[in-house]
Amino acid sequence: SISCLPEAWLRELTARMAEANRSLSPLVSQEGLRLFYDFDEDLPYIRDRSTMCLDTTGVGITRTTDGEGHSGRGIRIGKTPLKLPGGNNILGAQPTAGTIAFWVKPEFEPKDYQTREQILCLFYLMETDGNGLPDGYDEIGIYLMAKVLCLRVGGLSPQTIFAGSVDSPFKKGEWTHIAVTWQPNERILYVDGKPVLENRHEFLPPKLDAFPGNLGNHPPTDRFAAPGIYDDLYIFDRALSATEIQQLLQ
Repeated sequence: SISCLPEAWLRELTARMAEANRSLSPLVSQEGLRLFYDFDEDLPYIRDRSTMCLDTTGVGITRTTDGEGHSGRGIRIGKTPLKLPGGNNILGAQPTAGTIAFWVKPEFEPKDYQTREQILCLFYLMETDGNGLPDGYDEIGIYLMAKVLCLRVGGLSPQTIFAGSVDSPFKKGEWTHIAVTWQPNERILYVDGKPVLENRHEFLPPKLDAFPGNLGNHPPTDRFAAPGIYDDLYIFDRALSATEIQQLLQ
């Protein structure tokens, strides 16, 4: 934890900046980096390697051994998700642009999930909401439903929050890189560095508050778990370019 003493805080911040410089892909600018979990350190919490210091507890999360992650160590998510900080702490109250990116090695078989009731949530940030399904408003959601990968990024508008869907790219036991970028009139879903969904229609940006996000299931109910090994979670408050998304894979 960071001491409240200014000198200690500055030392901690300087150390984190140096770590971020070493850990982040050297080809990607750190401009707008709001959160970066590489899961490599054997600590009783998950350390944010960005300069934002958005550590999280990692309660109920198991770290893999070295070499089981995509690079170094990762985390294994089963029924218990990784609790993220509140969305507004990461991206602000109404982010007009941003990027979410991570690796996942599924421990599920997509062909076994064939109906709309069989949902697997990989990533979710949202405003406080008791909605029991991933179909509300003011959300940034990446989830699998009926063998298709779905993307929701938007505010209070049922006509525009759903950005679209593509056939599931996942294979059990194989690494897949997922990235989502958004900015005014543009939402793009990337799989393994390639754009597979591009929505260039107008949409309202999502409103976020202190409600914690989840990596690995749906925040309001902690249901719809997407079990697997996850690694290298990046969140930016700007839309990375296609070239930068490809560089994250290196």
